[in-house]
Amino acid sequence: MRALRVAAELERPARGIQFSPGGGSAELAMSSKAGWVSPGGPRLAGLERAATGRLTVKAPEVGGECTRLSFTGIFALISDLGQPAEESAATIKVEREGGHTLSYTLRPGYHYRDARDLVPIHQTLGDGLALMTSGGAGFEGEEYRVDTLSIDLPRLKDITEVAFCVNGASAAFVIFDVVFEFENSMGCPFHHQSRGVSLDELAAVIRIGDRPKFDRAVRQLSDGLLKMEHDLDEARGTALTFLSVISAALLELGAPREMHLFLLRAARSLDGAKDLATVSQIAMEMSEEATRGHFRDEGEEGDPLIRRALTYIDRHFARDLTDEVLADHLGLSTSHFRFLFKKSTGQPFQKYLMGLRLEKARRMLLDLEVTVAEVARACGFVSAAHFSRTFSHRFGCPPTEIKQSGRRVGAT
Repeated sequence: MRALRVAAELERPARGIQFSPGGGSAELAMSSKAGWVSPGGPRLAGLERAATGRLTVKAPEVGGECTRLSFTGIFALISDLGQPAEESAATIKVEREGGHTLSYTLRPGYHYRDARDLVPIHQTLGDGLALMTSGGAGFEGEEYRVDTLSIDLPRLKDITEVAFCVNGASAAFVIFDVVFEFENSMGCPFHHQSRGVSLDELAAVIRIGDRPKFDRAVRQLSDGLLKMEHDLDEARGTALTFLSVISAALLELGAPREMHLFLLRAARSLDGAKDLATVSQIAMEMSEEATRGHFRDEGEEGDPLIRRALTYIDRHFARDLTDEVLADHLGLSTSHFRFLFKKSTGQPFQKYLMGLRLEKARRMLLDLEVTVAEVARACGFVSAAHFSRTFSHRFGCPPTEIKQSGRRVGAT
């Protein structure tokens, strides 16, 4: 059963910044109307702002449990380019029946950054939130990055309203749509919505041995290739790029030199493909060939449960996760969960979690303007010193060196 997505009614200005969703954003049931704009941030002529810094929307009255919220907007308009506010400028509050409130604080440079930086973002943040660029929006000759910030919720039936609260003068937020995602409690318990596996993630997926997510990436590739109706060369190039990422990750892990010949064979096979179905079939077969023997085999019993566990870990990796917590989440005994997890991934839970945290930290160091200490804290490490030691052991260089390499690349 597919999740039901419902866009809430928003307080909107008559004239303002507009975003026309397209591509994967369309599935979020968004409108194409002017967005609500909070006070603060840079002064833009002709921009109608809300009277207060609080946007409140009522929860739709539909059946099922609310499992996710998605905010699509500009996060954020910063007064001084390159100098985001030191303190959080926004908080999301989920109000429930009985006066109970869930609160999510958005941190600058992490949950949001200056929207005039048009470099796309695709990142799970480890605290149940994820940020993905949905496109762009223009106003008065200026272009802004539009992102979708999603929040995983603990299957709530009693949400009454959601408030987006802006409490700073240095940043303004534009909200185009707030989408509630509901899932019927009688639906398949192993069904999880996903925004897809990016190529940036694929190498990390291989390094940490996440077979379920790798399989999802291969299916995603195949589906995407079959939709490229008018460009066979684009399909061939996309498939070869996918296979290149796989081979590079395996070579990094010590695969034999024959892996270079694998890519040459892939290029020749794809060049001979005369239709999209053949391109898709070659890509799937060669993905399986390249990784044969790399992933552990998964038993039927463990497969859906461990897929569910790995999805949960990917969205909450920065929290205090233990195998006891995951076992309880899946309704298993701790010993049985440990057995299934190692059988599926080839690693004990804590080793897998540490590897994932390090991969996420490496990506943050390259992508975000944050300090090493902030990355350590955001990825669940007890101290910056412990993070630096563990990171250096994993990647052969300290996190400061990775961060500097990212700056050099960005400057070219």
